[in-house]
Amino acid sequence: MNATTNYLNAVSAHLKAGKTLRQALEALTPTYNKAKFAEQQAIKMQVAQLVGKEYGVKPITTTQGNVGFDRTTKKGDAARKLLTYYFPTTLKTKAKPKVSKQVDVVEKLLASLYALPKAEQARFIKLLKADSK
Repeated sequence: MNATTNYLNAVSAHLKAGKTLRQALEALTPTYNKAKFAEQQAIKMQVAQLVGKEYGVKPITTTQGNVGFDRTTKKGDAARKLLTYYFPTTLKTKAKPKVSKQVDVVEKLLASLYALPKAEQARFIKLLKADSK
């Protein structure tokens, strides 16, 4: 029974710690969301250093400027997943202009027409003119 009691106590402590962690993250989120990108990176790097210390790997700054771990090692990959678990908040990024992905039906038809050989283009135009009379 001692092993069972120890396990139940550990589960209870883990559940309480999870609740405390969630509350701390909820308290941090508004501050984090208002922070500039560099400040967000500094906060995430501190968390990454704690995770990295546990796994024996050092956090890195990726080519995109984000905090992460080496993906080529098992330890680095595990640390990266744990960082995502402990720090699920999304980083600010520079806003990208939204591009409309709507396709203009007329332009699509025109592109199809230009894709045809010249003789077939001329025939199509002739038929179109005859049809419009």
